[in-house]
Order: sequence, then C-alpha cells, then structure tokens
Amino acid sequence: MPAAYKSLLFVPGARPDRFGKAAASGADTMIIDLEDAVLPDAKTEARTAALAWLTNRGEVRAGIRINSPRTAEGCADIAALAGFDIAKQSQAGVLVGGADYSASLGADLSNWDAMIVARGTIAGACGAAGVPAYDVPFLDVKDAAGLDATTRQAKAMGFAGRACIHPRQVETVNAAFQPTPAEILDAKALIKALEESQGGAALHNRKLIDSPIIQAAEKTLAKDGEKRG
Repeated sequence: MPAAYKSLLFVPGARPDRFGKAAASGADTMIIDLEDAVLPDAKTEARTAALAWLTNRGEVRAGIRINSPRTAEGCADIAALAGFDIAKQSQAGVLVGGADYSASLGADLSNWDAMIVARGTIAGACGAAGVPAYDVPFLDVKDAAGLDATTRQAKAMGFAGRACIHPRQVETVNAAFQPTPAEILDAKALIKALEESQGGAALHNRKLIDSPIIQAAEKTLAKDGEKRG
C-alpha cells in the first residue's frame, strides 16, 4: 500500500496567504481547494496562485482539489496541471466526497449512521485495491470530542486518515490515527513470534499467526515509523 497520511488539511485556493500556514500546521499533507472554497469569479486567480505555490513548495507535501471535470473550470484545472510535474508526484488514495454524496441523497453528513454505507463502500474498495482511504472532514470545528470519536470510528473501519477543514483539528486527527503503545508492542510481538518460528506455524496469545495478521502488524509499525528487522 502507498504511504498513507493521517491528516489532510484543506486550505482555500483563493487564500494564498494561508498556504504557508497550512504547510506549518502539523498536518501530514495539505490540499489546496480550487472547487467549493473558491467563488466562480476567482477561479482563474486561485488556480494561478495555487500552481505557482505548488511548483515552488520545496519538500512540503501538498495536493490540489480541482473542479469537476464536467465543467469548464475543471477542464482548465486539468490543462494547467498537465503542464507541470505536480501530477506525476501524486500519491494514490481515495477521499470520501461526503458533502456531495449527502447532498445528492438528502442525507445528514453529520450523522454517522447515515453515512456508514458510503464509508464502508469506500473503505472496502480501497482495502481490496491496496490504496489508502481517507474520511470526510468533521464540519463542527468547535466539537473536539465529536471529532475524536468519529475519527476513531473511521480508523476502526479501515480508513488511513481524515481530511481536516481547520488547523485546530489536525492534532486530534493525528492522535487518533497514531498507533497506541499497546498496538505497537503487540505488532512487534507478532512479528517476533513469526521470526522465532523459523518458517513454521507460529502462535501469539494462543492464536495462529497467518499472513493477514502479519500484514496488519507491519502496517501498524509503518504508521509509527518503525521498520521490521
């Protein structure tokens, strides 16, 4: 699976003064939004500012949210991106388009149960394809408890990270997706038990260790920055 991000911070494409602040927010990566966050008459200016900043961003990890390719502005976004090396550097992954999805159905984006089918479909498809799945942003920036609870639910469903719409959400999201000390110790113990078996059957906590269990353990250590061996 490609490298996954715990937190993805959206920043309005029409506010280039915030690009540097977003890059320094502590988010794993940032996404410059050229779609919903930009008024129609500001699209061209925002596109120019975003591409200029991305081209000279150095080692900062960043992405860009383009307009729908069914629109003239979306086609212009694609044409502009085709002229740089930015698109070649993109990391695979799928972000739930929760706002558009809920609006099309008349569903409540803030209701976990109302969105569970969409989340489960995305998480399952991404797991099967071996790419990270990212959850929809939590819209109430003042509800830290709600953000933490739903982010941990998303993690339990198999999401690798979550989008954020305000810098104050980044710390909570990062913490939720960071493996706990207990998870790290258990992952190390699993891998050690397999290595000590020297290719034979291995048990951990009286349970047989198989390939999916080891893969999950290695993903846990990868999220913590650990290396096997």
